[in-house]
Amino acid sequence: MTRDKLRTASVWGLRLLVLGAFFVAAENYTAPKFSECTSKIGAYQAAKNAHQYGLVFSDFIRGQGVCTLSLIDRHNGFFSFLGTIAIATFTLSLWRSTDRLWKSAENTSRWQLRAYVHVTLTGNTRITANAGEVARSVPGLINSGQTPAMDVLVYSNICVADFPLTASLPPILISSGGSKATIYPGQTGLNLFIESEAPITEEDMQLATPTSNNPSEAKSHRFYLYGFVSYKDVFGESHTTNFRVVTSGVGGGSPILWCADGNEMT
Repeated sequence: MTRDKLRTASVWGLRLLVLGAFFVAAENYTAPKFSECTSKIGAYQAAKNAHQYGLVFSDFIRGQGVCTLSLIDRHNGFFSFLGTIAIATFTLSLWRSTDRLWKSAENTSRWQLRAYVHVTLTGNTRITANAGEVARSVPGLINSGQTPAMDVLVYSNICVADFPLTASLPPILISSGGSKATIYPGQTGLNLFIESEAPITEEDMQLATPTSNNPSEAKSHRFYLYGFVSYKDVFGESHTTNFRVVTSGVGGGSPILWCADGNEMT
């Protein structure tokens, strides 16, 4: 923040310096009366301080100042107009900075107060499946934000795929979302009853069911539970939480673990 302020101050300082240099050049080369004034004062100061060379620069600055004031006095209407434009520009810049600051504070407040809905797992969360039947799982759902999540819908599926994944998982049917719900902050005891969209085949059961506790003999295919949660916060903004878990491929009951990908939140 300090670096940004220093950069902004440097930019404005450079602008003022360039504007001042342009103004002095314009006075000297485009205003005959001003040039005549500085010439007279320069000649006078040169005669007065002929043997005091250290005062040359001081005399130049003094002459510029006196003649500038005289020029402004003769054209006070024009310079009043320029001053009005400068004040209006500064006021507009100040308003824009204040507006950006207010919006930034508002966005920060929203991020702090909005709902955050995500799927949770416990040590007992499993995917159960039998050949010819749909696979099932019961993970949890929680709102870890500060305000309610509204119009909550969960779209999900369970399937068997290779591990690691070499292709995309099957798309989720939008009709699987169920009915909308409201989840309040810290509300506990909420469970999702997720089922696969199609029965698990005998081939998939053989590919994905663990037969050993040895990690070196883990199955090349796993059960995937995946989907997304859509909801709105109290500010009317829509959000999505993706989730994806996979069975470990070893051990009885095959506990499920979070995947490295597929768990983004907006």
